[in-house]
Amino acid sequence: MKQFIKHTMYGAAFLCAVSTSPAWAQIVVPIQATIQNTVTVAVTQDMDFGTVVAIPGPTPSAPNTNTSVFTLSTNNSVTPTANGAAAAAVIDSSTAQAAEVTITGAADGAPLTVNIANIIGPNNSGEAFTLGSFVQRINGAASQTAVVSDTFTFNYDDNGGAGSVILLGATLNSASQASFTQTTPYTGSFDVVVSY
Repeated sequence: MKQFIKHTMYGAAFLCAVSTSPAWAQIVVPIQATIQNTVTVAVTQDMDFGTVVAIPGPTPSAPNTNTSVFTLSTNNSVTPTANGAAAAAVIDSSTAQAAEVTITGAADGAPLTVNIANIIGPNNSGEAFTLGSFVQRINGAASQTAVVSDTFTFNYDDNGGAGSVILLGATLNSASQASFTQTTPYTGSFDVVVSY
């Protein structure tokens, strides 16, 4: 009888050791990433050269001669230049203003590329200026900078949700021809393309 009891006790001890082995658990952790590779660009101010006198001279044999040229800076000033036999003057600069675009929705501090594309110089009834030699000033910088090949980069500043503001100036060139005769505004446009 004593032997039987002893075997039973050993069996109980063995069962106890098995039931106290370490336990484990598993859980699935979800992952999510939201992608926003685009930015928002808005025109907050049109480009305007004001009211000017543009009388190019006759077509010359040399380029950039007898042309009326108007340079608009990012501080809204217009400078006329008369080349050769041309005439160029500003009559009213009260409406003159650089273009202003506001960029929002980008990652703060991220480098962005700005490309000026699809440039259509101001024209009216077949008479047209060329538009080029852009300059830019970003977020109230002390001075403007020339835009080389119509492209530049900058580091985006969210400015507390207000975004980054870019001012754009440019130069109008009349090309050589007899005259500009239309009294209604000459209009054109260009695209501002912003990307990472």
